[in-house]
Amino acid sequence: MDFPDIFNPVYIFSGSIVLGTIILWYCRRRNSQKLYKAGFFYNPNHLNNYVYENCKSLSTQCKPSFLFSNGHIQSILSSFLSPVKLTTRREYIDLTDGGHIALDWIEETPDLSEDAPIIIVLPTLTGDLDSCSRFCHQAHLRGYRSVVFNKRGHGNTELKVPKLQGFGETLDLRQAIEHIHKEFPRARLAIVGSSAGSGLMSSYLGEYSSSAIVETGVAISPGYDMVSLFGFQLPRFYEFVLLFNLKKILKQHQDKLGHIVNLKSALSSWSFSEYDYHVYSKFGGQSSALQYWKENNPMRDIEKITVPVLLISSLDDPVCVKENIPFDKLPEHETFMLVTTDKGGHCGFLEGWSLTSWSDRLALDYVDTILKYKSENKAK
Repeated sequence: MDFPDIFNPVYIFSGSIVLGTIILWYCRRRNSQKLYKAGFFYNPNHLNNYVYENCKSLSTQCKPSFLFSNGHIQSILSSFLSPVKLTTRREYIDLTDGGHIALDWIEETPDLSEDAPIIIVLPTLTGDLDSCSRFCHQAHLRGYRSVVFNKRGHGNTELKVPKLQGFGETLDLRQAIEHIHKEFPRARLAIVGSSAGSGLMSSYLGEYSSSAIVETGVAISPGYDMVSLFGFQLPRFYEFVLLFNLKKILKQHQDKLGHIVNLKSALSSWSFSEYDYHVYSKFGGQSSALQYWKENNPMRDIEKITVPVLLISSLDDPVCVKENIPFDKLPEHETFMLVTTDKGGHCGFLEGWSLTSWSDRLALDYVDTILKYKSENKAK
């Protein structure tokens, strides 16, 4: 029997390639495991150390029941939970360009004091009061006055002018916050945003910086870099679901938008690059979806954010994937604290058989802690 010549240059070269590939794969896998890990990442300054020591929920991790531990199940299940029935009041705010937005105030306790802290809730991409009701209920139990911000045309509101609000356009939110502050001048304000809502929050806090009026913010399942997420990281199934819901809103206002948006092209688009080009870039004057993403990127002004911000991400999030979490940048920021969990999915974080939200509890604990910290330091 003839045996191959193992010292043949061809075999040596081929074996080196195979061995090198295995070593490279192993090293990348180890580095990935080191990089994408559950934990707390922050600049160890006085503020963040205080938060770490006093915000008890930071010492816990999301612990879903075994049957609901999968990231896809968490993500899908959270969108099918029945909303909590709340006593609410809708208020319309007229905007400077003739449009308007709707604020849904939670009025479970009508006798709240005028200086009760207010949480401004920014829903997901196509979310509304129902999708935020569980969080609002928990905020009410903590003594907060909460209000849900509905973007133009969202939350079953009429579109008064032919324009939809872009992903990171902040002027509408600014006018709403100024109105809230005028109505309750003694109340302290905080923002909590989920998914796309957290992107709007980051854009607002960065753009208005020290004049943002609000004292703190929490981002639940943020997408971080919009260019990376919508460009090539968003899985196709979830892209389809998100676009399907966006198209339902577009159809509600097709009579108002038909002369600006090519409805046929928009409704036949099944990628964000196509849809954002046919819809949102037309309102913002961008020449492409890429330009629209860059100009509305939540990360564009993060270095200008001056208030404390908590970011909550799950490593099994199938929408805002872990590869998009800027582990190398966020801990350098003095006022940021990043919390990552192994389980939780996208805007899920549902624990136990009761499916209570770990992220809602953490968000409220964080706001409690920040307001306490600022009160203590103001008194000194």
